[in-house]
Amino acid sequence: MKKKAELSADFVYRVIHGYGGVEAFFGQFFITGMSPLGFVKHGKNLNYYDDKELIKDFEPFMLKCIRVQLETMPTYTTCYCLGEGTNFKYFSKINAKHGFFKEIIPLAHPRFIMQYRRKRIDEYVDFYLEKFEKISE
Repeated sequence: MKKKAELSADFVYRVIHGYGGVEAFFGQFFITGMSPLGFVKHGKNLNYYDDKELIKDFEPFMLKCIRVQLETMPTYTTCYCLGEGTNFKYFSKINAKHGFFKEIIPLAHPRFIMQYRRKRIDEYVDFYLEKFEKISE
């Protein structure tokens, strides 16, 4: 069985390449998720924020994971959020309560770009790079 490329990863690699490569990118940025865990319901991937019971049970663990990551990496005042919708709203609410970052900048989710805006990939890569450039100044 032939493996398909993971669409989100393909987009992120394009951004990293556009930034100047792995060393340049990861010298400035750290990529992570709200949780090191993924969730499945009825055999399908589940976004943590799409299930109220899950989010209630999951939030303490997620907060712990965020705190551990922040303790082990350089201090960042700005966070880029992959996703402009529910993920961004939820993380903004958590951030307002816990003060992890001074600013969270939402970006279109790579999966959305690759699935629905594929003809405009280069535009979105440039948009990401412009947002990153402003913070690196």
